[in-house]
Amino acid sequence: DEALPGLPEAERRPVALRRANLTLALAMITDQQNMASLNQPEQALALLAQAEQQLGALDRQQPDRASADLLGTLHGSRAISHARLGQLEAARSDVQQALRFRARSVEQEPANVVARDGLVTEATNAGVILLRLGDARAALDATRVAWRHVQVLASENGAGNKWLEAQPRVAQHHGRALLANGLAAEAASVLPQAVALWQARLAE
Repeated sequence: DEALPGLPEAERRPVALRRANLTLALAMITDQQNMASLNQPEQALALLAQAEQQLGALDRQQPDRASADLLGTLHGSRAISHARLGQLEAARSDVQQALRFRARSVEQEPANVVARDGLVTEATNAGVILLRLGDARAALDATRVAWRHVQVLASENGAGNKWLEAQPRVAQHHGRALLANGLAAEAASVLPQAVALWQARLAE
């Protein structure tokens, strides 16, 4: 509130959310795995700490889906930066928080596509990090969530939707988690989607 002098009360939260979102976006530009970035994970962690302070205060005041989505993105992004630095236990803590906030977001608005899509992203990334940690059971718990939601989204949203394209990536990591848990038969029904993706990329 002190950082937003003169604004009416009704306008303070939207402005504060936008400010926190900008801090988060700057952190992701500074270090991110799946998009062009400055490749500076240490600087990204500092920016994410600032964004967490801003968002944490907003979420305590009003724990709605908007703050849950942003906090899910924040913890998911920080998990990736920690993992890139080899700080896997710190990454574990963040993926657990990312999943908690994303699940809350879906609980608050079960039909919201943005909330469900965010859960797919964070659950898939959690599976990757937890497999690196050797926690096969927790990795499978995460990838099962991602696989279930991405399939439903793909089936609900018509031809050419983004989740049809996302399914092979989720299948790759879900299949790996299944294999790590000794579930080879189930993995054999999932992994062909991932293989088809990489065969198509190789052909290109």
